[in-house]
Amino acid sequence: MKYNILTVLNEGYEKFGRLFINSLFDKVDFDSIESIYIYDTGLSETTTKYFLNFPKVQIVDAGFSAPSDKMHDDGWQKNTYSKTRFLRDVLKKTHTPTIMIDVDCVFKCDFFDMIDDDADLVVCRRHRRGFSNHLGSFFVANSITPGIKFLDKWIERIESSEGKHKESPALSHILES
Repeated sequence: MKYNILTVLNEGYEKFGRLFINSLFDKVDFDSIESIYIYDTGLSETTTKYFLNFPKVQIVDAGFSAPSDKMHDDGWQKNTYSKTRFLRDVLKKTHTPTIMIDVDCVFKCDFFDMIDDDADLVVCRRHRRGFSNHLGSFFVANSITPGIKFLDKWIERIESSEGKHKESPALSHILES
């Protein structure tokens, strides 16, 4: 099976983005990747050119700039809480299974063999850390229609949540209800 990979990046996370893309190309089976979508929420021209040197990379204008200086500031929240909408858009546009991965992840090995191709969705479970049993930083939508329906619920839950932790708790809430 071929997958799209989706992430969100602004200039403040540029160094993470370089580690992400370099480790991806170094460790992951590239034949399993259809396209890599990097949603640009404030990249410089130099950084954009760097990423476009890699095959299969598409820089997508997110429609907004969201600089971020620290975790949970306004820019961080705007970037983090927009990922699910971008994922829904890519599923609708490409009709290709898509993996949403946070840009501050580093690939140590190929991971495609760990994805259950028969599951509609693949979600990371973690031991409860006070606010969530699941982690929103790595999410796979294998089946397009069920994936979009799930994302609609997840987005609605994120948007109706209060507090600084929304993405992962909203994911857990939808999965556990």
